[in-house]
Amino acid sequence: MAIAYKNTRNLTHGLLTIVDGTGTPKTLEIPVQEGDLQFTADPDPATVVMNRATLSHFTAQPKVPVRGRFTVKFSEWKGKGFSGANPSPYDAMTKTGNASSWVSVTECGPYCVDLKFDISNPCSGAGTGIDQSESLLFENVKCGPFSFREGSDYNRIEVEFTALTTAPVSTRTGT
Repeated sequence: MAIAYKNTRNLTHGLLTIVDGTGTPKTLEIPVQEGDLQFTADPDPATVVMNRATLSHFTAQPKVPVRGRFTVKFSEWKGKGFSGANPSPYDAMTKTGNASSWVSVTECGPYCVDLKFDISNPCSGAGTGIDQSESLLFENVKCGPFSFREGSDYNRIEVEFTALTTAPVSTRTGT
């Protein structure tokens, strides 16, 4: 029996959350209604081996990290300097400004965060098993470089990232 996908998820269904490494994590939620998320995962890299100009077999290659980028609407480069004010996305990904007290998710090396991308289900209760909400977790993420782009309607910030994992962890909720 073929599975029929009954709905399409798009940017209005996405929420990107930046998570630090404290015991009770500090988070910053970024609605992705204007922007995008792209990543490349190769959990089992291999190379084709040729034998006298004939495709012979695959040979395993070293694991490679997930690399990606996302673009979101730009509101401010640095968070307002008020005590207790929310950090900007740049602050949260670089441990600066209003996120200077955030803690890296790694014990050693440069500051890293976890990125969680939640994709809500626009048709909850459909009951097919494929109409669930999904969450993708990118663990141990080093963010940067950051690119700013001015636009006529709104400005954007683009962030490249590398995650110390071969693929995001996917979890589903709902029916």
